Amino acid sequence: MKYLACLVLIVALYAPNNAHAETVLRVGDNIEVAADQVVDGDYYVSVGPLGNTTMSGKINGDMYAFGGSVDANGTIGNDLTILAGTAQINASTTDDVRIAAGEVTIAEHVGGDLFVLAGSLKVLSTASVDGNIIFFGGNAEINGKVGGSILGSAEKVRVDAAVGKNIDLKTTSSLTLG
Repeated sequence: MKYLACLVLIVALYAPNNAHAETVLRVGDNIEVAADQVVDGDYYVSVGPLGNTTMSGKINGDMYAFGGSVDANGTIGNDLTILAGTAQINASTTDDVRIAAGEVTIAEHVGGDLFVLAGSLKVLSTASVDGNIIFFGGNAEINGKVGGSILGSAEKVRVDAAVGKNIDLKTTSSLTLG
């Protein structure tokens, strides 16, 4: 019986240390994930309202970021969630992207929906969104392909891209379709 209890104790202590997915939490003023770095689990980063963070590596799970400026340049395996003053997304994501920021630029592939609450949104021609774009804010320029619909409410919107489904936007100033 003592042998079995010791074996169970050893397995219980050893197993969590051998888990393949790990969550990484980083807090500071300016934080960077280098291009050669890989995070196997979820990545949480907070640099405060005046700090900057840049992620150039690979995140195999979700990424959650809070900061004055957030730049995502690598690849993200699942969801991306950002609360920032400015957000530059040059990272390919396989699932949804959720951003609340003053200025947002999307330059790469979004595998799911793109939800943005911002003063301005730019979806560059190099970007594509497989799902819907849901935007609430000031001005939006959408030049990248959208697989789903464009929904929300904005002051001014310009769409110069193929849209797979509907455009259902409430605008206070103008809606321009290119």
